[in-house]
Amino acid sequence: MKFALFSASALMAAALSFPVIAESLSSTITFINATGQDVVEIHTAPSATDGWSDNLIADGALSTGGEIATLVVADTDHCFHDFRFTLADGSVVEEVEIDVCDLDGQMFEIAVQA
Repeated sequence: MKFALFSASALMAAALSFPVIAESLSSTITFINATGQDVVEIHTAPSATDGWSDNLIADGALSTGGEIATLVVADTDHCFHDFRFTLADGSVVEEVEIDVCDLDGQMFEIAVQA
């Protein structure tokens, strides 16, 4: 009996010592440019982190009224992402704490707040 209890305790301790790996998710999000000017860069990052991804616009710019579909990879521990859109005139639009885990296949409009 002592051996069975020890084995169960050892197994439980070993299981608790390994980190839980978050499930990786990817969402395809279509951005629609409603800013009135070209968007020259789109960057993303998990919310509450420093730094930004590489530019999600591979070539050229997203013209006003245009759409671009992009894949955003997240995990279940970091569903909330910030997005940074740089416009042709150098101004920046940021959208923060967007739940990308719920946006797969959805459209997201980029707009300038008046």
